Amino acid sequence: MTGHLPALALGEHSIRQIDGLFSLNDLHAASGSNPGQRPGNFLNTDNTRALVEEIENAGISAISTARGRNGGTYACRELVIAYAAWISPAFHLKVIRVFLAANAPAQPSLLTAPDPATVSAPFDPDRIKAASKAASQVAADLYGQIFNSILDGDDGWKYGRWILAFAHDPQAGAVPYVRRMNDDAMVVSLADLPRRLMEPGGLLPTNKELAAIAAACNQKLIQRIEGAAA
Repeated sequence: MTGHLPALALGEHSIRQIDGLFSLNDLHAASGSNPGQRPGNFLNTDNTRALVEEIENAGISAISTARGRNGGTYACRELVIAYAAWISPAFHLKVIRVFLAANAPAQPSLLTAPDPATVSAPFDPDRIKAASKAASQVAADLYGQIFNSILDGDDGWKYGRWILAFAHDPQAGAVPYVRRMNDDAMVVSLADLPRRLMEPGGLLPTNKELAAIAAACNQKLIQRIEGAAA
């Protein structure tokens, strides 16, 4: 291993790179240095061995050991993300966001600031910065869920529908919310539900589902009538 690259910043820690591989020892330190989460423990699991085999079958160098001043265990990006997920969901998301930020220039420019000449509204750098940050947060969350689905052998992410939204946290502010919808789920407003039920080719609930909706509506009306009369 000879090709030293600039270290990747992960919070206050630097993750060394050699020949396109990243130091798992540095990642362990960045995660808090829990003795039970050392790289060796991760690499000895059956799931990790299977993942390494799949990566190497694809012709990718998965892991290597270096000695000397930059010694330690170095792993490819896929293993780094899997290691972070093995440590904790919070650390997993943190690592994903770092990789997304590091590779943003090479990605299709959905998260980069637009050319001011193409923006019809007054160009506001602060708004552009906030928009890029929000989009990056959602992309990181979605990336993590799809990555885990692929590792689990779940191909449903290819055909599923996703909800992308933000929930407000008093301390953290806008927190991204990305979830895959159930296959039988739908998004429709209460105001639009009657029309969608009645229109030809619209929603196609079963008789049992229609009966349940009707019963719930009747029960709610009875509750309101009784409440108004009390």
